[in-house]
Amino acid sequence: MIKPESLALGLLLSLPACINSETQQPPPQDAGVDAPSDAPSDAPSDAPSDAPADPPAVCAAPCAAGERCVEGACQAVDVLNVNLEENIIYESGAEYSTKASARACGTLAGAPWAPMLPAPLGAEGPCNVWNYAPGAIPPQPAHQPAATGGVTITAPTGTLLLPSMAADCSTVTPAFDFFAQSGAVTVDGDGTGHFPAFHVEVTPPLPLDLTSTPLVRGQPLTLTWQASSSTGLAINIYTIPLESSAGTAPWIRCDAPDTGSLTISAALTSLLDPGGTDANIFGSRSVRVVQAPASSPVMIYASLMRKNQLLLDYTP
Repeated sequence: MIKPESLALGLLLSLPACINSETQQPPPQDAGVDAPSDAPSDAPSDAPSDAPADPPAVCAAPCAAGERCVEGACQAVDVLNVNLEENIIYESGAEYSTKASARACGTLAGAPWAPMLPAPLGAEGPCNVWNYAPGAIPPQPAHQPAATGGVTITAPTGTLLLPSMAADCSTVTPAFDFFAQSGAVTVDGDGTGHFPAFHVEVTPPLPLDLTSTPLVRGQPLTLTWQASSSTGLAINIYTIPLESSAGTAPWIRCDAPDTGSLTISAALTSLLDPGGTDANIFGSRSVRVVQAPASSPVMIYASLMRKNQLLLDYTP
């Protein structure tokens, strides 16, 4: 059984799903003081009715990741991403290993990211089948790093310090199980880097306990997991080898409702690689808190993710 540690398409396979639970934490605002009703008006009473209106305070539609609503328009801003991830790997139905990582990455605003996914080869329900021709993965614009400042992550089972990094991500492997006990995880920035001090609380997602029927090309595939009240989870299914001179092997991506089961049709599995030898299935459930500090035009994202990886035999 091949156990790939890294793949060139890792970025694609970890694309955040729009269904992830997300909590907005608006910055505190100073309370306004109403002027007395008889206070004089600064504007003359005969001001023309076609005078330009003030810009809207809010945007008409939600801004994309890495953007913030500024005077009614979405603008790219500097971003701090703090991620805590647990990945439990299963082989032949038994737990093979568990990996965990914590990371803080600061990025200055730059050119927008290029669209990553081509037109799907097939689609059904919440699932799509994708692949790339050789050299078709779109290049992404370079983004300059920003100093993260020190970040402290505190869970009921312990505390982890991510030291400030100016030119790279700050990455630490936890020496304890962040999710061993229930309870909120707090993320605190000390404000010593490019970003202001902040404090957020994130409720960890529940474990997945993902299982699968055998993966046979052209046959339905049923996945089950521990359901929760989250808005959904992301599932990626791909065969090995993933890349070749012919491009990438087709893979299946599902943004599924968190009901505890999903059956992927034979029509979609028939589009998988007929020359594959093994398969990996990733299921992930995440919770993200977003904060827009009032003191600085930046965005701060704090995410907790629980992921299961199934190493499977594949019958093409």
